[in-house]
Amino acid sequence: MAPLLKKLSDFARSPRGRELIAKGKKAAQDPENQRKLQSLRGRITKKR
Repeated sequence: MAPLLKKLSDFARSPRGRELIAKGKKAAQDPENQRKLQSLRGRITKKR
């Protein structure tokens, strides 16, 4: 398990990893994506 976490950590620190993290943060701020997540959360919690 530790080797996997190390690989993920190394990737997150790489230029490509930082780029993807920034892209994900930007997508998370999008109101349309936030609406979709709220809808998904509602469907998941209703099933439990």
